[in-house]
Formats: sequence, C-alpha cells, structure tokens
Amino acid sequence: MSDKTKRSIVIVSLCIVLGIMVVAYAVYGSVLNVNGTTSIANNFKILITKIESKNATAGATDASEPTYENLTATFKTNLVSPGDSIEYDITISNQGNMNAALDKIDIHRKNNPAINITYEGIEAGEVLNAGSSTVLTLKVEFNKAITSQPKDTETEFNIDLTYVEEGQAKNSSTTTNDIIKVGNKSVYVVTEGDGLYADTYEPGRYVYKGGNPDNYITFNGEDAGWRIIAVEADKTIKIMRATILANQAFDPYKNRTTGYCATAASSSWGCNVWATTKEYDNNSTLTNGIKGSVDKDSALNIYLNGTYYNEISHNKNAIDNHLFYYGPVIYQNTDLSAQIMSEQKYSVRNNIGLIGASDYLRANSNVLSCGTYKLHYDNRLSCKDTNWMTIGNYWTMSPHWCGANCNSATSIVRIDVAGHLWHYNTGGNYGVVPVIYLKFDTLLSGSGTEEDPFKITNYTQ
Repeated sequence: MSDKTKRSIVIVSLCIVLGIMVVAYAVYGSVLNVNGTTSIANNFKILITKIESKNATAGATDASEPTYENLTATFKTNLVSPGDSIEYDITISNQGNMNAALDKIDIHRKNNPAINITYEGIEAGEVLNAGSSTVLTLKVEFNKAITSQPKDTETEFNIDLTYVEEGQAKNSSTTTNDIIKVGNKSVYVVTEGDGLYADTYEPGRYVYKGGNPDNYITFNGEDAGWRIIAVEADKTIKIMRATILANQAFDPYKNRTTGYCATAASSSWGCNVWATTKEYDNNSTLTNGIKGSVDKDSALNIYLNGTYYNEISHNKNAIDNHLFYYGPVIYQNTDLSAQIMSEQKYSVRNNIGLIGASDYLRANSNVLSCGTYKLHYDNRLSCKDTNWMTIGNYWTMSPHWCGANCNSATSIVRIDVAGHLWHYNTGGNYGVVPVIYLKFDTLLSGSGTEEDPFKITNYTQ
C-alpha cells in the first residue's frame, strides 16, 4: 500500500460536552454552570488553536477563562436567568501539508428544553486547506420560555467532525442524535433501526422501537426478564414483562352486569373497562357505541394490583403509583394521534397495569407501514418483524369500539401470537403481561442488552 493511499482518509473527532449543574432564576440566588470539553483525537495535524467567549448577554459570564491545549478546549459558564446566552468561538487549524474536506458532521445532544444549544460556521463538504483555519461558533442559551425551575439541570452536546483528504469525500452529510438519560444512563436517540426514538405524539417522551432494541431490564429478580417501553415526560420509566406471566380472562362471565355493562352479551362475557368510573363512554355516538357507569374494577386489574403486586419480592419500592389510560380505541383507526387522545380520556392510578393499544403501535420502527391501527391491519404479516412487543397472545387495557356487528362493552384489544393487533371478548383466556412505571429517580447500571441488561441500583427492596 502506498503512502498516499494510507493518507487518503483521515478522521478527526471534535467533541463538545456541556454539563449544566444548576438552573435557576436570579431570585433563587443560584446560577447555571456550563462545563465543556472539546477534543480531537487523531494525528492529522488538525489542532484547536484558539477558544474565546463573546456576545455574553444579561447575566451570562465566564466562570473561568476559556483554555485550550493541543487537542482539548475547556470552558465554564454561568447563566442566571432565562434569556441569558453566551457564544464560544473555537478555532480549528489544519497544520498538515494536505487539504482536508469535512465529510460528515455527527451531532449527539441531550434533549433539555431549558437549554438551547446551536452551532454555526462549519458545513459538511467544505474544505479546510493546509495552513488555514476555520471557526466553530457554539451558542449556549437559557431558554426564554422557561417560567419555573426546570427538573433537568444537565445537558450534553457532542459534535464529531470526520475529515478526509480533499477529493475523497463521499457522504458530505449532517446527522443529529439527541442524548437522554434512561435512569442515570446516557442513551442516544435514533431516527432509524432499533433503538430509542423521540415520541412523535407526546413531547418529552421517548419510546423503544424495532425488532430487538437494547431495552432489557432486570426487575423482581428476573434477569433481563423485563423491557423498557418508554421514558415518560415526567422521567418515570415504563416497563413491561418480557414474557407472558399467565393466561386468564380480562373480565369473566357475569362479573359486571349493570350500567355500561348491562347488556346480554356483557352478562355472558364480562366487561371491557379496566377501572371503576361513574360514566364511561365507548363512542356512544357511533353505531353500537355504549355509555354508562362501571361499578367494579376488572378482574385482571384486581389480580395484578392485589395478588401479583403482593408477590413482588425485589425492587418493589421502585414502583411508581402512576396514571394508566383506558379510553376506547376505534376499530382499524387511521389517526394514531386521535386514538391516543381517546385512550387518555379515562385514567386511573395503579401500581400495575397493561400496555395500551398505542404502546404497541408506537413500538414499531416501520412507521410507514405499521404506524396506525389500519396500516398495521393491512400489513400485519410484516409488521411483527419490526416490533419487539410481539411475544404471544396477550391483553392490552384498551377497550374496543368494534362496529355494528359486535358488542362494544365486551370487546378489548389484544395482541396475538403472530403480532396481530386485534380484539376479542373479555372472557377469553389470553396472556397477562404486567406493566409498571419506575420512579423518576431510579438509577440504573448496565447497557440494556439481553446479556448486560439495565439493573436497578438504588431501589433494591
């Protein structure tokens, strides 16, 4: 291999990490601290040659003078109130003897609504000539829209710059990935394949999608026996058992026979509402829709929050008594956003529940073909391959409006062994897959793989 070939591809990584320690208004008497480190780890003779702060506004100040040495730049900042901002000019110099092209920019950032981080001055595809320099300008701003003390006071921002010899650039692209905390573990947010995604429908919520993402977690002594569904906007972690616990009816024969459930079919098959409510409306304006009072929790609700809950022996103190939603789902719904709103019409605080129909749809990475009830129904044979929740026949907690030819007080959404999102009467014998929320301050170790699952480190009882 010639020397020229050996030099033809050169990669330089520029990483900027910001850690916000405290965020507060001036009236709180505290400040926002920003710490950052920028490094380039390669021998291509591309160096950081200067770093300076500029355009500080309002209460923004340097906590210390920005410094740099060889491949590392360091800066620390105080921000006091919303609207405060400061910029950093980081000079990158090509001190080598051949031109370099910026082939790719990869951005990884922790999503924090209190902190806005932007950059300018570099673009994928531009050439950094030998002997010349370029300036990356980074702006850190306390979000003007914040009106109360934020819960999350830390953020990270990393930029990886890939340089190649001029003429060798192929990608010339920019990709952006957020970083969020799952427990205390930093996890990249992806936009394709298996992994953690930003939820399109609920801001601040993140969901695991794909055929087999790294979302395994140990709970109740069951090593890798559970999986993470979502990190909620309130920072709780929603998890479900990775295998079916047992088969039983959602609500058996003649369990509830009054109010909403007072029909001949309901008397025969039970009732599809998860929890007691004074008036439940299962799309009563539609054909065969029903409304009325529900005077009992479902049999499955009583079992999970009684017998099963009492038998949990490990990590029980990590369980958050959380809202579970049990509003109705329209048969073969084509609007997932509207479906989620319908599901959230009714809620109850439980220690343990089940997945909702939308949880199953949102776990599918093939949104184009499987992202709504109707799309899933039309492509159900392939949709199971991109959804890790396909684990057998089991119940959801979503009542079903099933059309003119069945009784909507007895029909509930379930998942079948082929991954089919379907419905059945509540007296059927299907699998139970418990779902819980872990408290917002739960700490984790591990990486989330089946071989190295997340483990709860601070709630062990």
